Amino acid sequence: MERMNRPLPVELARVTTGATLMNTKDIAKRFGLKHRTLEDWRQRRVGPPYLKLGGAVRYDPVQVAAWLKQNEVAA
Repeated sequence: MERMNRPLPVELARVTTGATLMNTKDIAKRFGLKHRTLEDWRQRRVGPPYLKLGGAVRYDPVQVAAWLKQNEVAA
């Protein structure tokens, strides 16, 4: 089968261009969350976007920050 030469989606392009992806514990520490909270959110499908690379879960910190901003509640 011949490979199609189509542009990569933005999310995939970011990964393949060497963006720094972070694991669950790194993201939890950076954003002041418990790593278990992120694990629970993944199971409930309510948390920030993540990538599954084999068995490893990785987050793009830019996408996590955007997700947190979208879920901000005005006081």
